Amino acid sequence: MRGILIRGLAMTNRLTGLGAIASIAAIGLLTAFTAAPAKTLLVIPLKIDSTKIRDYGAIREMYSEALGTSFSGTVKNAKAGSDVCADRDCALEILKEQGGDEAVFGAIRVLGQKYFLSSSIVEADGKIYSQQIQAANVEDFENATKRMADALINRKTLDEVANLDNITESEETKETNRRSSFYSSGGSIGFTQPFGSSYQRYVTNSISNCTTFPCSDVTTLEKYQRIFTLGWNNWYEFKNHLAMEMDVMFYAPIAFGGDVNMEYLFGNSDFSPFAGGGLGVQYVFPDQGDKRDKNKQNFGPVANIQGGIIMFRTYNINLVLRGSYHVVANDDMDNGATVDLAVRTKVGGSGGDKYHHTSATTYLGMAIGVAYLLAIIMGAANN
Repeated sequence: MRGILIRGLAMTNRLTGLGAIASIAAIGLLTAFTAAPAKTLLVIPLKIDSTKIRDYGAIREMYSEALGTSFSGTVKNAKAGSDVCADRDCALEILKEQGGDEAVFGAIRVLGQKYFLSSSIVEADGKIYSQQIQAANVEDFENATKRMADALINRKTLDEVANLDNITESEETKETNRRSSFYSSGGSIGFTQPFGSSYQRYVTNSISNCTTFPCSDVTTLEKYQRIFTLGWNNWYEFKNHLAMEMDVMFYAPIAFGGDVNMEYLFGNSDFSPFAGGGLGVQYVFPDQGDKRDKNKQNFGPVANIQGGIIMFRTYNINLVLRGSYHVVANDDMDNGATVDLAVRTKVGGSGGDKYHHTSATTYLGMAIGVAYLLAIIMGAANN
């Protein structure tokens, strides 16, 4: 009994020691995270010729707000009366006087009917990062300042931070730089869960080991519990969080069809939820043998609702997880819920564009999609 007690006390001491070590480690990690102070960004007013741009005050405010949205630390504006800066030495001097870890400065210049925003972010040690963007008019600075702020704070190029909500009007008017939508294409794989008596049909099979001659075919009712689902997806993303999707779907081995959907995306992040719905058509393969009814309507319009999430939205390749429910207006009113996972790649316009370039992989995927569609049509014709 005494030995058991001693061993119990020793184990308790070891556990207590491990708990103490874990507590010390946790406190150390917490201290490491809390000890690092947030950085401070000093915003120096843009240098703007007030005789050429009357709304210079509003532009400065928009730029300061955009920097505050992009910067994770503290953002403060330079004190009233501070000189505007268009070079690094001036910015460093103000940064030293007023305090901060980094400073943003820049200028807006007018050349004919064009506006150019040049801006830089400089660190206290003199390290600098600069970008320049063109605006078509004064109103265009709402998008230009957002884009510039994202680029400087994240130390990325203007092309890398481009999205549908910060493209400037000057780029929209250039066919080589901007299209009316961003297009991506790819394939999906998943399964469909039918409800009620949906997606069932009579199938005729030959008996290979019959004992009588001639062998007679046997017709049985096939009920598909879960249907393997393949899709060819085409996605067109517009402004204002709207997108259009055109899908060709194959519900193996019972049906195929296609639909056009409108989606609304909740936000601009790389992981954007969406919801929507649309209309289309679907053909469910008919019954076989003596059960086939030539007057039965197997083809019909489809309505669906759907929702999901787009992952890695701003990258050239997207991953899309989607759930949907559809109803076919045929004689059987076939309906079911589908869950699928899609991989899509962005496709440029003619020869690609400034932001996305068409690759050999994209062309191969599209060729496979077309061949797949033709195979579905031929398979349906044989039934």
